[in-house]
Amino acid sequence: MPITPQTVATVRARISTAISTALAGAGWRESRVVFDLFPGDTRQIVHKSYAVGVTSTAPATTNERQTPHRGSVVQTRVAVRFCARVRADAQVSDYAAALVLEADLLEAIKTAVVMLTYRGTTQRTVTGDGTLFLCEVEWSALHRIALST
Repeated sequence: MPITPQTVATVRARISTAISTALAGAGWRESRVVFDLFPGDTRQIVHKSYAVGVTSTAPATTNERQTPHRGSVVQTRVAVRFCARVRADAQVSDYAAALVLEADLLEAIKTAVVMLTYRGTTQRTVTGDGTLFLCEVEWSALHRIALST
């Protein structure tokens, strides 16, 4: 697959679209809260809600010659956080179910029209007085950005 020109905004949008397309029928919903503030107030969080963020962008290699007409090949770190409900009387089974949701999310992200490499799951924690499972997965997107308009 050739490295295609895409803005960072396009990379983020394609990941979000892949998730919403693949998991819409399963009750997943993109949060109205921006990634950096997600989940926000845990009392208002929705089960299976997620946020997509682009945490950094850097040149993919140090030896590539950058030219204005070709742009630069970069790697953009894409992170996705999601929440799942954890019930007080079923914490172990809800935690196990949340791990299945994580696997579903990973499969959905792989359908995005972006060259992606899985970098890992960087966070799995139960928070909100034991009522909320919060997970963050990280990917690296390889794409070309324009250096001139």
